[in-house]
Amino acid sequence: IYVQAGAFSDRDNALRLETRIHGFGSPVSVMHGVGNNGASIYRVRLGPVTTVDAADALLNRVTSGGIAQARIVVD
Repeated sequence: IYVQAGAFSDRDNALRLETRIHGFGSPVSVMHGVGNNGASIYRVRLGPVTTVDAADALLNRVTSGGIAQARIVVD
């Protein structure tokens, strides 16, 4: 379970967000993948966390910190 703070086609934007949320109490990583259109996508995720309660608490910290688009993802 992860909290995804954002997803970007531009790696630099993902790295900026990674720096911004570094102190939210969970490891942060930028994961490279391929989107539905075949283009590169960079997902900024916190975690992993092991329980739904922990994911909910982390999501609350992230959204309270100004990242309104954050969401829980299971990978």
